[in-house]
Amino acid sequence: MFGAYPFFGERRVIDLNGSWDFYFLGESVNLEEINLENLAFCERAAVPGVFDAMPKYAGKRGTAVYHKKVKVSVGTPGKICFGGGGMWFSVYVDGSQ
Repeated sequence: MFGAYPFFGERRVIDLNGSWDFYFLGESVNLEEINLENLAFCERAAVPGVFDAMPKYAGKRGTAVYHKKVKVSVGTPGKICFGGGGMWFSVYVDGSQ
């Protein structure tokens, strides 16, 4: 868990570290042509972690998709904090960037 200040004890915190759905797209990818809803996530990867350290992808470069479902209460404001993001990343919540 992050040690960021300030702490708000009354807020519900969900730690997203752990095992995520994973899909390696490859090197030459046009992200605007990818339909994320149609990806067949058949692998898992650790977060935090790096896919090019996994034996199957050792030394490979390219784009990967990590996917995690989280249930939250409707109408409850939320905040997502990241401790890192590699070269670059995009975040989608309920299909919106």
